[in-house]
Amino acid sequence: MTIRCFKHHGPLTRIERVCLSSFSAMHTDVRLLSYDKIENLPAGVQLVDANQILDSSSDLYRHNSKAGIEAIMRWKTLWLHGGCYVSTDMLCIRPFDFHQQVVLGRKSEFDGYRWGLEILIFPPENSACRFMLNRCLQPHFPIAGEKLSHRLKKAFRRRFSRNMSPIRSWNIGGERGFQHAVEQFGLERYAQPIPVFYPVHEARWRSPFDDTFREDWQMLPSTRAVFLNCELVGRNKFDLNAPFQPGSLMHYYEQKFLGDSLEIAA
Repeated sequence: MTIRCFKHHGPLTRIERVCLSSFSAMHTDVRLLSYDKIENLPAGVQLVDANQILDSSSDLYRHNSKAGIEAIMRWKTLWLHGGCYVSTDMLCIRPFDFHQQVVLGRKSEFDGYRWGLEILIFPPENSACRFMLNRCLQPHFPIAGEKLSHRLKKAFRRRFSRNMSPIRSWNIGGERGFQHAVEQFGLERYAQPIPVFYPVHEARWRSPFDDTFREDWQMLPSTRAVFLNCELVGRNKFDLNAPFQPGSLMHYYEQKFLGDSLEIAA
C-alpha cells in the first residue's frame, strides 16, 4: 500500500522527520508531496511534485488559503490514487495490516469532532472523497445549518471576488466537513477504535515528549500510529525542532529510526 502525505514547503521539522522515517521503516512505498525541494528528507521517502495534484500556477491555488490547498491535496490525492493518506505528524508504531478498503480513525471528542482526518485509507474514485473534493473546489456554496454571516460572506465572494479561501476551512474540506461526510456515506462502520490512531488524548499532548511512556514504546497491542498534533503543540509554544527528552516516546523512536544524537530539550 502506498503511503502519501503533504508538506507545502520545507524544511521538515524534527518531529516530521521522525514520523516520516517511521512510515518508511514499516512500509515500502512512502511519498511526500511538496512544492519545494526538501533537503532534509529522510531516507526511504520519495519526494513528489505537488503540482501533479494542484498546479501552483492555477487560480485555484493562487486565490486559496493554505488550509484550503491542504484540503484539496488530501481529497484529490485520495480520489485519484486511493491508498493511504497521512499527516506528517503521525508516528507509525506498527505496519498497517488492515483488510478493509476504507479505514478511518475514531478520536476523542475533545474538540467536538469524533472522526479524525490524520489517517485515511480509501480506494480510488470513492464517492465520499469526491464529495469532499467538491466542497473544496466550491467553497462558497452554502451549507445547511451554517451562520447567516457565513452565508452572506460566501454570497459576496461568489459574486464579487476571486478569493477561493474558505470562510471557515474546517467547514469545507476539514474536520467539520468530514464529520458530515462520515454520516452521509455511512463510514462509521469502517472506523478504527480510539487506541488505533489516537491513543494520546489532546489534553495530554505533552505525553509523547516527556517520560509518560518510558519503557512502553509499543503502547497498546492495537495501536498502529500516534497522532502528535503539531498544530496544538505549536500553539503551546513547544519547539518542534528541539531535541527530545531522553526516556520519551519521541526520543526512543528518533534513535530507532534516525539514530541522531540528542540533548534534553530546554
